Amino acid sequence: MSAMERPKPGDDEEDLLRQQEEYFKKRVTPSVRVVNKRKCDQPNVSEFAKARHKKKMPVHTVVQSVLSEVKEKLPQCNNWSFSCSSSKEGFPEVFARNETVTGLGTSIFSQHVNVLNPLNHENSLKPSDCAGTENEVVKTIGSKSYILSGNDSMEIHQENVKKLSEMSVEEICAEQKKLKETLDPKLLQFLLSRRKKSENNVNCDMESEEIKNNMCDNPCFEVEGTDQTSAEFINVLCDSENKWLHMNVVEEEKLQWVGDIAPAEPINADHQYNARFDFQGLLMPYTLKEIDVRQGLYHHGMEQQRPGYSIEELYQLSRSTVLQQRIVALSTIGNILEKIKKGFYDVCFNDNLLSKFLDHDLFLLLRFAIDENTEIQLVASLFALKNLLCSDVDELCLDRAMGCRRSIWQPCLFVMNTLSDEQELKESEDELKDYKMLKIDVIKGALRTDIILRIRYILEVLKPGPKATILCLEILTRIVRHSYESALAITCCPRLMKVIVTNFIPKNWSTMVDDVRPLDMQSVYNTPLAEALKLLRIIACHSLKLASDLVHKYSIMESVISYISIDPKECPMPFREVLNLILESFYIWQTFLAYNLATHYFIDVYPLLMRLLQFHYNTTSMENSSSSFSYEHGTALISLIEQAVHTSQSQFENNHHSSRTLSYCHVKDFAGTLEVCLSKWLSQLGSATDVTFSAMKLVGATFNCLASLYSFHLVQADSDIVSWLSNLESFCELKVLQYLKSEGFKKATASLQNSSCLLYTGEVGSKRSPASLPSLGALLWKGESLTPVLQPKSPIALLGGLLNFLVVAYTKHKGLNSKYVSALMEDSAFIDYIKCINEKASPKLASHWFARLEIDLLTSFLKITYLKSFHLHLIHLMAFKLVTLIQRDEKYLLHDVMSQIVFNADYFQNSCALSEKMAALQIDSSQSKVVPKEHLILMTCQELPALWNCYKEYLNLGEDLTLSNHMATNNLTATKQGSELFLPADWSYLPIIHLNNNKGTEQKLYSDSSSSSSAAVAAVTTALKWVFLVEELRPDITVTLNVTDKYCCLSTVFLCGSDLFLDPIIHELLFACFRRLMQDYQKIKFPSSFYEMYTQLLEQFAAVSYGDNLFGHFLLVPLQQRHSTDLRKQVWSEHAAVLRILSTPVQQLLFPVNEMLEPCEVDESLLLTYLHCLAMGTVREIWCPVLYLTAMHHVATFINLHNETDLAKRMKLKISKLGNKELQSLLVNYKQASK
Repeated sequence: MSAMERPKPGDDEEDLLRQQEEYFKKRVTPSVRVVNKRKCDQPNVSEFAKARHKKKMPVHTVVQSVLSEVKEKLPQCNNWSFSCSSSKEGFPEVFARNETVTGLGTSIFSQHVNVLNPLNHENSLKPSDCAGTENEVVKTIGSKSYILSGNDSMEIHQENVKKLSEMSVEEICAEQKKLKETLDPKLLQFLLSRRKKSENNVNCDMESEEIKNNMCDNPCFEVEGTDQTSAEFINVLCDSENKWLHMNVVEEEKLQWVGDIAPAEPINADHQYNARFDFQGLLMPYTLKEIDVRQGLYHHGMEQQRPGYSIEELYQLSRSTVLQQRIVALSTIGNILEKIKKGFYDVCFNDNLLSKFLDHDLFLLLRFAIDENTEIQLVASLFALKNLLCSDVDELCLDRAMGCRRSIWQPCLFVMNTLSDEQELKESEDELKDYKMLKIDVIKGALRTDIILRIRYILEVLKPGPKATILCLEILTRIVRHSYESALAITCCPRLMKVIVTNFIPKNWSTMVDDVRPLDMQSVYNTPLAEALKLLRIIACHSLKLASDLVHKYSIMESVISYISIDPKECPMPFREVLNLILESFYIWQTFLAYNLATHYFIDVYPLLMRLLQFHYNTTSMENSSSSFSYEHGTALISLIEQAVHTSQSQFENNHHSSRTLSYCHVKDFAGTLEVCLSKWLSQLGSATDVTFSAMKLVGATFNCLASLYSFHLVQADSDIVSWLSNLESFCELKVLQYLKSEGFKKATASLQNSSCLLYTGEVGSKRSPASLPSLGALLWKGESLTPVLQPKSPIALLGGLLNFLVVAYTKHKGLNSKYVSALMEDSAFIDYIKCINEKASPKLASHWFARLEIDLLTSFLKITYLKSFHLHLIHLMAFKLVTLIQRDEKYLLHDVMSQIVFNADYFQNSCALSEKMAALQIDSSQSKVVPKEHLILMTCQELPALWNCYKEYLNLGEDLTLSNHMATNNLTATKQGSELFLPADWSYLPIIHLNNNKGTEQKLYSDSSSSSSAAVAAVTTALKWVFLVEELRPDITVTLNVTDKYCCLSTVFLCGSDLFLDPIIHELLFACFRRLMQDYQKIKFPSSFYEMYTQLLEQFAAVSYGDNLFGHFLLVPLQQRHSTDLRKQVWSEHAAVLRILSTPVQQLLFPVNEMLEPCEVDESLLLTYLHCLAMGTVREIWCPVLYLTAMHHVATFINLHNETDLAKRMKLKISKLGNKELQSLLVNYKQASK
């Protein structure tokens, strides 16, 4: 913008008008703004505005008051006084400008006026005055020369100072002007710059000295003892101020970091303190002097004397703007989570540490962190996220169990909720926020955050290094294990499956780097990864449809076959990595075969499989404990062959010739090679001293595969059964029996108890996982060891395969000698193991996923003993125990155990003859109306098949519930409640409980009938007969059941129908069971929740009992003095109507009447109620003899024992006023009468 044109001499009127018009058009802001001060006095102006305006007003002159808002940049505001007089024109005289003065800092005019102002000088300067004394000149120009250097520089400087002190100001200015005119401008500039630099150095030296003095005076920098580190640092800091930028200001808060830290205050050993962790995730002690401060564990503000970082500080660092701090924090959090999963901190904290992490939104923090594209942060955040979601030990144990019987089934890590909670969750799931869903179910909440899309982006676009890639695959594997819906979310994610299959399951693996692990490669793209194959295997286990897509849509079987054919010695990968890849290839193919998929590949690679099996026969030895990789490879190979046998047998049984792709001829030739392998390995096992789990698993898998081949062989039309049976008998005689009598077998059975999940007495490892993120708990509590069945010396897999083989042998060869079972039963260690199982009350690991291996072993053992009838009593106890240990997904095992052993009459007559048992159970002849026990026992034993049919219906254990039907499913993943125990310990009462739960439906169906339905009578009769038989003949089985639970279950009979308990048979059976129950009446302890059920019983008794003595007897049990007062108050106050009809005689009580009388009642309200009921005639001896005696006793006894209390006096006063003199006399004389 051009400057405005100003008036100048010679302008006429037209020029001035033109300039005015231009000024108004441009509307230039004036340099001075006049403000009307009176506006501040208006009433609508705030007091704050007035005060601010007043503060801004200068008070020097009137002119200044008017122009108070004129803003001009002045160095300072002083009072000016000019000594010069006015000229004749009335204006100050004009002074000439000194051209040597330059505008540095202040304006040139200000510098001239400052010189002329007399207030700035002691005396008014005149042109003839000198510049000042030598000291004043030194203050102005300095005490030394800034230009000269050398020995005589100081002498020359002093001469210059003396010369300048004798000169006036005008003379000095004239000399300056002369020098500027005569000297070269470059030389003059050099001299000025040299002086300026020297002045800065002098100023810094002065400030440095000041800083040093301040530090010495500050107590924060005092150094104790001989440690001079901090003091030396401060001295170096002060001496080096000329070298370091911005060190001329003392910042005490920052300098405190270089001071010594005060020692931590001592605490008691049992005192709790805030947890701090090092960078490896290890919990730090309260103090540790050995830690060097240079390790970086003291860089925190809170608790500076303690090493390590708290969870809060790590959270804060993870959100830092500094990349290195975020990486350190995320890595440390990942290490902490890893230690938690390994059981390091199981007993270190009062609360579950993993739950605390999740409650404070750790998942969201990590989810946001993986959105960062920087690979180093991506690796750290994925590492922490993987350790949060996944359990490495669980995955390790699942891989370790592969090769065992039915190990291709995979667990479902779904969040378990109660039925009502699950229904509410489904109804309100859409309304829940993401963070709320994460509190309930972490995986389901994670899916809401589009974590799958983010992982797809990482793998497809970012293509990170090996570690991040493998972490992504492991996270996806954990998500798949959650549920079928999670697996579907991954398979339906656009391009994700294609990215995984194309990049990590390539058909051509020749590009792999020689002898380098995937984690050590620059990139794992176009490199086969076992983690990718495992992910696809878990996906395939969820659904036949998903497995079919992998085979047909993505064609992964071509890659799988190429991996199986790899020779580890020729593959350009480390041996272990190659083996893991081959194992996963075998197991994913086994999964496909279970769905009847990829069967034609088995025919194509038959020569390869036979060659591999022959290789193991030649090279694999049980005596070489270091060849665990060979054991695992052999196990995977034989498991694949076994699954092929099952698939071909399934196709044969379905009898679909057109769709049959795998037949017996494709698998029968493996039998011979497997027999010679097993013969060799059994011979070596008999004398081997150090046998590993992998070696025993290989032998167990061989037993299972041979058993499947033998079972399939006998159903073939063209098979030579005679020669086959002869060959089987010869093999068992020469090899199996030899091993059963060997030292190796004794060592195996001796380790059974230490390898048993059912005998484990410690805490379960799954309790360290929060409910929203469940785990298998394969690592036991405190991280002491793995689950027992997978211990390094566990023989469960070996013995399970051996017993399964013997079951098939005895089933197919009816004439096979029983000496093999005898050899098993004669082993003392094995029998002790069975006895310990029977005696164990409630195994903590019964519902553990890996307990299935042990339950399968026990089931096979029961089947063998059933076929040859050994140790009937012991086996019967074992069967009763086993049915309560079988998990829901394996309920098909229950059918044979229950039908063959549990409900078998032969097993009730084993240890002693039934007649002897009944002879010992004599009853009192005076009880003529009571059915003798002998009669009930005989009747029940004869009806055991009918009882089994009834229970089979209620338990839903039909004939079609077999192993073959169980395996022929559309998925190979456990159900959401698959690991729960199928039957409760009190399963004998289930028909009664079921009938009571559905009584509303039953009443609606039979509303027109006055009697109970025949089906209900049959169900209750069956249950009571079975309960009575088990209680009488197998009391050691029911001794572990809670007596209170038994009472409640029997009481439920009265609630099942209005007159169901009046049926004669039910009434007699119920009394027999109740009589047996009352032998342990002292063990009955009613919980607070029983109050509601007792209310229902009282209402039912008052409504339909007709004063039944047995029903009344049941009601009297909770009224004993040992039980809660609230139960007694229910009868005497809320339901006093029962007092009129509860007529059970004292003589018929099945427990001592003294239980109703002692100790004496002390509850005031209850005592007054007793007296009121007696006085009003509500309770009488003829109506309710037991409760009449109870009321009389407690009222009279309390008065006698507590005669001086106010309550006793009040009661005596009321008794004295009774109109019933007979009652009065009984109460007064009760003590004498009782004597």
